[in-house]
Amino acid sequence: MNSVVRRAAADIASTAVGTATLTSPGFNLGGRRGLYITVTTSSYTDGTWTPDVQVEDADGNWTTIWTAAAGISSATTTQYELYPGISGGNLTEVDGITVPSPYRVRVVASGGPSTGSAVAINISELP
Repeated sequence: MNSVVRRAAADIASTAVGTATLTSPGFNLGGRRGLYITVTTSSYTDGTWTPDVQVEDADGNWTTIWTAAAGISSATTTQYELYPGISGGNLTEVDGITVPSPYRVRVVASGGPSTGSAVAINISELP
């Protein structure tokens, strides 16, 4: 089974100084087992962005099942791999969890991301 690439990108250019959350659409894994998430921040000024993964329950509510250990506080590219049983690796963070379907990926801003800051999320689903 091949990996599937999902992309969710947005500029926070029109967001007022304060907090904002960038949220991908909900996706079904379709038999795939894990995620490779790349978060790119550019035009960074201040504040932090923290990636997380949520799953939808039977009532349509979203629950966070994973949050990055550290927030992103610079213009950079960070990489995360979530896959059952995985450990180690040369990425920003690796976690050996199973990601149920449907899921979505968010980047939660805090501490005053300024107008003009931009964040992009790229998601690859792993077989």
